[in-house]
Amino acid sequence: MSSQARSPEWFEFYQGAFRNGAHELLAWGYLDARPNIGANDAEDDITGQIVECIKNRLDDPVTPQEYSQFYDVSDQDPVRKSTKRGKRRPVLDIVTVCSMRLPRPEFLFEAKRLKVNGFPIGLYLGPDGIQCFLRGKYAAEYPAAGMIAYMQSHDATRWMSQLASSFAGKRNKLRVTRNLLSISIHPSLKHELVSGHGRSGNTDILIFHIFLDCT
Repeated sequence: MSSQARSPEWFEFYQGAFRNGAHELLAWGYLDARPNIGANDAEDDITGQIVECIKNRLDDPVTPQEYSQFYDVSDQDPVRKSTKRGKRRPVLDIVTVCSMRLPRPEFLFEAKRLKVNGFPIGLYLGPDGIQCFLRGKYAAEYPAAGMIAYMQSHDATRWMSQLASSFAGKRNKLRVTRNLLSISIHPSLKHELVSGHGRSGNTDILIFHIFLDCT
């Protein structure tokens, strides 16, 4: 089903309640995994721990039914409708799916480490980072997605400032349609920005930038 066939109510749910639900699950997973996350952990290891903790929450009888019944999450999930097949398909870091609407919306998160002397902001903005969304490799049919920064040195103020400086110098390359803006969707995700971008196909996408302390 094409994005043109989706109703206004579908988009309203995607950019409202579903967006908030995806943030809720991420917050649960991060808070539960945080004691076991270290400053030298690999990106896939951090992501795997967060997703495992989310799954544990979804299996917990005390979890609100709207999540345990209607939400699912996975990591290293192959991109749907990719032109590549088998092991050549690109994989997504975290995929949250909700069955409250059809076609089932997916909220996609791409994660990148940020650490001085090894993992600079350029990787976050590069072809394996935010560019995956701008080129339509990921989330081509969806109006919003998320970037997660695993901060393994320094604090959010430093990295958010670097991101803002990079945006100012690369507006055309990043196809910026809406400047970075501070946003608060979940109280446990204390450092978050949102930006708007154009992409191929003459469609826009909102990117939510979530900075998680992994020092």
